[in-house]
Amino acid sequence: MWGHRVRPQGGLGHDLRNRLAAIVTGVTPLTRSKVLGERQAGVAARMLRSAQRMGRMIDELLDLTRTRFGDPIPVARATMELGPLCRQVTAELEGLRLFVARQVVLAHGGTLDVTSTAAEGTTFSPRLPRHALPPLTISK
Repeated sequence: MWGHRVRPQGGLGHDLRNRLAAIVTGVTPLTRSKVLGERQAGVAARMLRSAQRMGRMIDELLDLTRTRFGDPIPVARATMELGPLCRQVTAELEGLRLFVARQVVLAHGGTLDVTSTAAEGTTFSPRLPRHALPPLTISK
């Protein structure tokens, strides 16, 4: 069932990884350069972080491709600091929760507003209509 879709994803993942490696190889020395100005060094650092995130996304795509063919996902044990990992997972979960909440509110014809100040923090305000919307019709 998945074979016709998965094989191209795997090839695409490998092609993207090779091109991304060239970007990382080129931008990494720029992040350590002493001749760049602060602004340029900041741009290089953002480029490197973005490329690293893209690399993780490509790895996840390749992991998905492997599982579709019944291959196990490679796992490597390593010593690591759990604090940054927990913060990253929490941020991703919060982002997912916000996305789901927004989709639920929108599906009911409402809005989800956000305000944020340093003094009061961030507030999310869902607004829903008083009356139910007619059922959605999904056409094929």
